[in-house]
Order: sequence, then structure tokens, then C-alpha cells
Amino acid sequence: WEFENLEPTFADDLIIQVEPELFTIVRDDDRIYSERGGKWEIQHSNYQVKASSTLPEANGKTYEADHLRTMWGEGAWSEGAKGNGVGEWLEISPDVPTVLRAVVLSSGYGYGDLFSFNARPKRMTLVLNGEKSYDFPIMDQPDPQRFFLPDYSKPVSKMKITFTEVYPGSKYEDMCVSGFSLVSGLSKKPAITPSR
Repeated sequence: WEFENLEPTFADDLIIQVEPELFTIVRDDDRIYSERGGKWEIQHSNYQVKASSTLPEANGKTYEADHLRTMWGEGAWSEGAKGNGVGEWLEISPDVPTVLRAVVLSSGYGYGDLFSFNARPKRMTLVLNGEKSYDFPIMDQPDPQRFFLPDYSKPVSKMKITFTEVYPGSKYEDMCVSGFSLVSGLSKKPAITPSR
């Protein structure tokens, strides 16, 4: 065997995300409770949201940032600025400031061909309380993606998400995001009301 040019580059880097096995998920309205490694957490959309721009209503469909708060894929936020959405932002203000373990983002709009028609975020910068910054790559898939927020133990009262790279749409230039939720730790197992 002969080997050449074995000097590693940044292109060789792997991003590995490890988390304890998920034991339980229980949905109660627009909240998801889960137990990971013996610790309980809640995923929710109890926040207010502002966007840098919004695509105007077309054919009876709206694209406001409030669509992000619906966890079950009903609509999407679409930016309305010129270009493909690079530099567009969302500002999230939790209803109750709390320490966050993670955030969950659903990229794009819909599934299948509909998903690829519009531009989707490829990378985002997330800033907590104007002081702690994270940079996350986003996979090009419609399923929800979880982004951990380590090394920050202050209650978050405001976060700004700026989209710094975008996957191009095959049909439309507008960038879409269909969901965003917050993940907070719980001090004990929640009293969960069954829902139908």
C-alpha cells in the first residue's frame, strides 16, 4: 500500500452529537416531556417571536414568524427580503426566562418536493441574552434537529438567531423554517395530564 497527502484538513472533521438514550416522550397539547438519562425535560414553544422580514400573504397563505410556534408542521415562516435569506434573523423572547438545554429547529417547508422547492437554512448563529454565541450547521432535512446549548447556565430572556448560510431552493428563493421550540430541564418528573 502507498499513502499520500495524509495531512488532515477541516473538511475531514466530523461533528458527533451524543445524548443519553431517550426513555419516554409524552405529548400534552403543545408540550413534549422526555426523560433522558434519568433527567426530565420539556420541549415547548412558550415564547414571542419577531422576524427581520416576512414574505407577504399569497393565495390565502401567510408566512408569519408565529407559524414557528406550532410544533406539528402547520405552516412555516418565510423571510421576505431580497436574496436567498442569508443575514435574515429571528428574535425569540421566552414567556418565562429559563435555563435552556437545547433548541429544536425544523428546517424548510413541508416534505418531499415541497421541501426542496424553497431555500432552507444551512448554518445559523444563535446568541443568548446578547452575550453567549453558538454557531450551528443545519442538515438539509425536514425532520426536527436538536441543537445543544452547553456552558450557559443563566435564564434566557432573549435569543437572536441569524441565518448565515442557506441551501438554495429548486423553485423559489425564499428561505423557510417550519418550527422552532425550546428545551428546558425539569427538577422532577412532571404531573402529566393525558390528552386525546
